[in-house]
Amino acid sequence: EAEIERLKLELARLRGRLSEALRATNAPVAAASAPSASAGRDRAAARGWEALLSGRSDAAVQRVVDARLNLARERLHLTPDQEQAIRGVVSNALAAGRENLRRLLAGQATYDEVPTQQEWGRALEREIMALLTPEQQEAYRQQRREEMVANARLAANTELLLVQGSLQLDAQQQDAMFATLYDFSLRQM
Repeated sequence: EAEIERLKLELARLRGRLSEALRATNAPVAAASAPSASAGRDRAAARGWEALLSGRSDAAVQRVVDARLNLARERLHLTPDQEQAIRGVVSNALAAGRENLRRLLAGQATYDEVPTQQEWGRALEREIMALLTPEQQEAYRQQRREEMVANARLAANTELLLVQGSLQLDAQQQDAMFATLYDFSLRQM
């Protein structure tokens, strides 16, 4: 789950960088626009995308899906039919997301031609909600709120850890930056 969240954050960061580059140059996105190999973090991200696209990460993704479905089954009291239907919806959404990412990195699509992370997530959530009873929908919304708060906190902590040393922030500045990063992360989810 943490790896998926890290990949979501990295995808959002890369989308922002690519969008800025596109606006600055007004040039089409090509495969060369993929994550830069100039920094260690970018090389690691590129390897992550490569693993995701090649299928090497399928087992890890499946473990995350299974864990999330187990949690949903317990918290939402899913029937076996609901669980199977949700598994199919998630599987199809992941395959579509993987294909969109492959097309983007290969230069076969632009960012305007594929859904954003938020659009993709909202579409997936709508499909899942359609499979739930009204009581399950409310429990699902509560679970998502809790997850969003936890993920925003994790993202803010991660970003703060990346910059606090180089910026030499004191405790008060760290608190202020955490609050800003947390708010930003929560709005992005």
